[in-house]
Amino acid sequence: MKNIIARAEKAAAAKLPVLLVGESGTGKELLAEAIHSAHASELPMHILYCHGTDSRLIDELDKEIERMQHGTIYCERIDLLPRALQMQLLEVVERHAAGDCYFVASVGDDPVELISSNTLVKDLYYFFSAMTIKVEPLRRRKEDILPFVDDYFSRHRMKVGSVIRSLSDEVEKLFLSYDWPGNLKELELLLDEITSLVTTQEVVTASMLPHHFKLKTQSGSLQPEDFLVRSDKDLLPLEEYLQEAEMYYLEKAMDLFGGNVTKAAQALGMSRQNLQYRLRKIKKNAQST
Repeated sequence: MKNIIARAEKAAAAKLPVLLVGESGTGKELLAEAIHSAHASELPMHILYCHGTDSRLIDELDKEIERMQHGTIYCERIDLLPRALQMQLLEVVERHAAGDCYFVASVGDDPVELISSNTLVKDLYYFFSAMTIKVEPLRRRKEDILPFVDDYFSRHRMKVGSVIRSLSDEVEKLFLSYDWPGNLKELELLLDEITSLVTTQEVVTASMLPHHFKLKTQSGSLQPEDFLVRSDKDLLPLEEYLQEAEMYYLEKAMDLFGGNVTKAAQALGMSRQNLQYRLRKIKKNAQST
């Protein structure tokens, strides 16, 4: 993260277009906001959320850039745009490239793989990739977990006047052994859930952890036999059972191929887009519960 921050500071100083690369929940939007604050905190920042964006919204972005003249434009997950809309976005940003707006974008996977699978338009990648910053998933930078928790507790004490300060040794070990498929966002949502019930506690103990998180961390992860019907367990609703089984199977496939979506999709006999959709849906359901 120190290298990432250093590169972000250089990008802010040079006003180079930046492409942030990383899985969902790794904090790409926070990094984009930090880059904006470093070079133009007093100016506006406009965010285009590309998931669900249509041609009309890109036209509105064009008008917004004309109106702003100065500031930052952050295009979140340009790889989720259909190719036709990517070309439309490219025309807009190229038309304003000589102005005083600063351009940042993000993608959720290796841009070379996205280009080779025709998910990302090459010229749009070239526009934003004057400087590329890769944000590693939390499972590959677990040294960030405890500082993030400390910062979260500090903000919580200031916001609501709680006395929560730390994790017990047992919970700390659980946090450091868990792989956090939802990255920092999953950790933040878990802390939200824990602190929502805090009254006078200063230390988070294992008894304060939600049941769903305890299940995930038992023996490191769920085992295949957890999905068998056993007489000593209550039956889950079928939809919940299938959701947990799918989550387990897809996460194992991703682990087997080192997080490579293309290879995992080929092994599972599905399209890359279908696998990405299912993974996003699983993360969304996990966060909502």
